[in-house]
Amino acid sequence: MRVDGLDSALTAATAAQYIDKDQYTVQSNAERIDLLEAVGAQGSITAAARTLGLSYKGAWDAIQALNNLFDGPLILASPGGRAGGTAEITARGQTVIRAFREVEREIGAAV
Repeated sequence: MRVDGLDSALTAATAAQYIDKDQYTVQSNAERIDLLEAVGAQGSITAAARTLGLSYKGAWDAIQALNNLFDGPLILASPGGRAGGTAEITARGQTVIRAFREVEREIGAAV
């Protein structure tokens, strides 16, 4: 499989980390991708967490775990205090979302 901006070896390795025989793991990782998409749509970790029914801490921890999984951050966040911070998906984050959704579609078509 080829996804623009991500070589096939990295795509396969990423997919392997997300696709597990344990249904909970698959669901949990799909929810992390949902979180990335929500941050992109909302421009805020707090707003994305609220939209998905997560705590801010849970969302922050999930984003940090994803950022640490790759060679560069998927989300860039800047603190804002009372005024609120901002968060945006990086190009790498967009590529990971596309790769995950493509693998998800391929698996759905195969089952």
